[in-house]
Amino acid sequence: MLLIANGSLYLRQDNIKLITAGSLSSMIIPILILIRMLMSWKYILNRLNNDIIEYEESGWYDGKSWKKPTIWIQK
Repeated sequence: MLLIANGSLYLRQDNIKLITAGSLSSMIIPILILIRMLMSWKYILNRLNNDIIEYEESGWYDGKSWKKPTIWIQK
């Protein structure tokens, strides 16, 4: 990203701002991927901790739910 930031005439004159802009812009995609991954793990954790399981697949049982057995909840 430093190469892309180097195309700016304003940033070429100030090396500190050039390095800062290049570093910050190169971290945008990894941070977005990390946020998406954390949201997915939060969804999985909520499904595991929930007492009731809801079906999400399509079919005759779509939208139905059932309560987890007590042993599963304790685990």
